Amino acid sequence: MLPTLSGYVAGTALQLMQPALWSGAAYGMSLAAGTSLVMAVSWLLRGLPRWVHLSGQFVAVVALAFGLVGLRAVAFQAHKLLPILEGRDLHVTGVVETMPQQGAHGLRFQFRVESALADGVPVLVPKRIQLSWYGTDADRAGAYGGAVA
Repeated sequence: MLPTLSGYVAGTALQLMQPALWSGAAYGMSLAAGTSLVMAVSWLLRGLPRWVHLSGQFVAVVALAFGLVGLRAVAFQAHKLLPILEGRDLHVTGVVETMPQQGAHGLRFQFRVESALADGVPVLVPKRIQLSWYGTDADRAGAYGGAVA
């Protein structure tokens, strides 16, 4: 059990320390290598000393964790805002998916984007974003043209 847990922590830490993400195929190969090692440790190394079996198990789980965490990061990166759009005002049209939540500095809510424009030009943005509205109740009342409860 200890080699499995420490291998998972080591594989996760190894991937998180990468300066840049690799391609999804590279992480998929890590998963395949880890799976192959698990099978090798389970079947081929049965007669060898215990330390060889535990070392193989550790290495296999490192490869599996590295691949899983890397693939998850690649999947999340595919849904991020393009760096060129960061800090710019965008006009987004869509549907509010959750009730607004009051925070210390304003409101926030989940928003499903149907279209987005930057300076009148259509741009690609993630399909689901979290929007925030900072300000006081008086600011929001002015924008709505009435009182905010």
